Amino acid sequence: MATYVDKDRVRRAHVQLRAMLASLPQWHSFPHSYVRDYARLVTELRNAGLEVMSFEVGSEHLKPKITSYDARTNQANYADELHIDRATFLTRAKGLLTYLDERAAPAPGPPKVDGRAFANVTISGGNVNFADGSSINVTNVTVVDVLHALERHIERTVMEPAVKKSVLAKVGEVLRHPATTAALQVGLPELLKKLHQNDGGGGL
Repeated sequence: MATYVDKDRVRRAHVQLRAMLASLPQWHSFPHSYVRDYARLVTELRNAGLEVMSFEVGSEHLKPKITSYDARTNQANYADELHIDRATFLTRAKGLLTYLDERAAPAPGPPKVDGRAFANVTISGGNVNFADGSSINVTNVTVVDVLHALERHIERTVMEPAVKKSVLAKVGEVLRHPATTAALQVGLPELLKKLHQNDGGGGL
């Protein structure tokens, strides 16, 4: 069973974490008070339903910080609070922020179709109309129509006579193979059915 996630609590903690990181001083280490503030946010996220254990800061990361040292007496003075080094703290905190950013990012939508590829094609009344003035009625088209349309396209677009002859020969050989004809006879009706269902009278 999926764990319920309180999105509002997550969003609030996310905003607070971002604000905390944006205002961190440029210190080499941070006192325990910063770790406590961060720990409260981690706890809030965990209570909101997220699994964030890997971003927690453990007590083993807190160390005494020397504030001064007298070499003559070999004595050191320590800060009142334990400290965590900057790199360790930021590794956890920035990792958590990245995780929350990724969760908050909108899910990718369906891929967009480049309308330019269909700018000069319209479907109306069961007819597919092309920019050159030609059209095909999708309710009556046959395999032979498809073959002839392909051949006409090659005739118009391939200029070099020798190349045109070679291409037409190869295409004719492939398309007239029994296996190709059978595949077209099976798949073409379904394709045309879908085209006809999309007939809305406007441009694709």
